[in-house]
Amino acid sequence: PGCRVSVILVESDLSLDLSRALDRSVTSSLCAQEVFFAPYTATQIRGILKERARQAVYPGVIAPGVLNLITDRTTGTLPVDLRVGLDLLKRSILRAERAAHTSVTEEDVAAAYGDARVTYLRGLVSGLTGKERALLSLIAEMEEGARIREEEARKREEETRNREEEARKREEETRNREEEARKREESGLRETAEMDNSGENGESSENDENDENSDISKNDSIDMIDMIDDPMKRRPTSGQIYSRLQEMIEEDQRRRRSLDAAAKAGEVAAAACAEPDPGYSTGKRGPNTPIPHTPTSCTPTPCTPFPYSSCSYTSFYEHLRSLESYKLIGIKGVQGRGKTSAITLRYAAADVKRLCDAEEARQGEGEKMEKR
Repeated sequence: PGCRVSVILVESDLSLDLSRALDRSVTSSLCAQEVFFAPYTATQIRGILKERARQAVYPGVIAPGVLNLITDRTTGTLPVDLRVGLDLLKRSILRAERAAHTSVTEEDVAAAYGDARVTYLRGLVSGLTGKERALLSLIAEMEEGARIREEEARKREEETRNREEEARKREEETRNREEEARKREESGLRETAEMDNSGENGESSENDENDENSDISKNDSIDMIDMIDDPMKRRPTSGQIYSRLQEMIEEDQRRRRSLDAAAKAGEVAAAACAEPDPGYSTGKRGPNTPIPHTPTSCTPTPCTPFPYSSCSYTSFYEHLRSLESYKLIGIKGVQGRGKTSAITLRYAAADVKRLCDAEEARQGEGEKMEKR
């Protein structure tokens, strides 16, 4: 009695409308008052970094130009995160100290930026569950493949333009020869029948080649436009990711069955495939197709359990939503019957894949140490 409770909610998503996110009864009881904290401006970020540098190093160690560079690198990250700037400042100072520099140089900042820019991303990846991390790694792998396809489409576009340019040059040369022949004819010169036939054959061959190049150019242009303009082709969709996930689950199950068969035959130590199957509690397992085993003198490495043993589409989409809540991916498009959503990474695919693999290896080493 006489006790009053205040609830403080913190939300970093500026686009969130709390009145729409909560039930009407909860909103009415909460009576929330919004306190808006605007994102840091570039001037504020520079001031904070300058004060931290003043407390950390002697005057003159960080020149104004270097501080401006660190500020620009901080504001250039998306989303803008002050922690990236603080970590970059720290790493730049440590790198300069290891190199026996009397002051921090732009080269020190550039070298340290590679590690500092993924500081926030590294923290997000380390907080994911094994299934979420495996799914994020799969999305990064597929998006990297989409990027490669985009580059190939651009190369095809450039080759198409080159072929069209060559076709225009050949057409211009043909017109020039025809013009010269017309002038010679007007001046009363006659060409031999052999020359006439040669000219006609050459012209026919060139026209056929131009038509063929034109058809190829049109087809390549259509493919290139579809790849670049259509986001559903440029980025993996939820349906494509789920299909690939099912393939990976089946591959993992086939590998396990193969190692189990080898262990029963005495060709592999039982410990090599004794990792516990984490399971997924719901969903159907893949087809139990026997895999023929070929005896070999090599000892396979212990199999690392894939986080998914089976997965329903509903559970899969819940994990996608979880990754979206961490601001790791973006989901575009309405999920409905016969429709899939376009999935886009908010960070570089190469960085995401590298950090996911590193975190997986780190946790694997930790589990081994615990078993010992």
